[in-house]
Amino acid sequence: MKNSTKILSLGLLFSSSLFANWELDTKQSEVSYLSTKIFKGSTASATEKNVFKAVTGTVSKNGTAKLNIQLSSVETNIPIRNERMIKHVFQTDKFPSATIEAKLPEALLKQGQHRAEIEGLLSLHGKSAKIKIPMTIDVNAEGKIVATSTSPILLSAQTFAFNDGLKKLTELAGLEFITTTVPVSFVLSFNKQ
Repeated sequence: MKNSTKILSLGLLFSSSLFANWELDTKQSEVSYLSTKIFKGSTASATEKNVFKAVTGTVSKNGTAKLNIQLSSVETNIPIRNERMIKHVFQTDKFPSATIEAKLPEALLKQGQHRAEIEGLLSLHGKSAKIKIPMTIDVNAEGKIVATSTSPILLSAQTFAFNDGLKKLTELAGLEFITTTVPVSFVLSFNKQ
């Protein structure tokens, strides 16, 4: 009887991560994208990294991962550009957040490092589209999960109806062009609850 109890206890210890819930550690996480602009009357361009400062998320014990990005938290390092992104591109008065939902296979929640490409549903600017998410997932002995993009997720402005907003932004900034394909990267750290 004692041996059976010990075996059961060990089994629960090693599989405990499969029955846990995780919450995003906002201080250790980042969602960013690159924006490339071409200057008027020139072939010169500039690519800049922008981040979202308000991101929350969870992973449930069955592997359902949910992420919520407050679009008004965009940080481009230029206050007027933040305002223009919020008003003209993201239109946060109508569409305050972006959400991503994906299902992580059970194997990805076990201790160790795993590489995978999973499918997620991105809801953004009143549109929804399935996206491929290539990532590395590290699960440590304490059950902490760190998911890192292994290559950028390429999002099309057309898919999410951003073309008009980008056109307005181009005019306001006096640019020739702003690229309409945006690479998005992430580092997401989840603590076991």
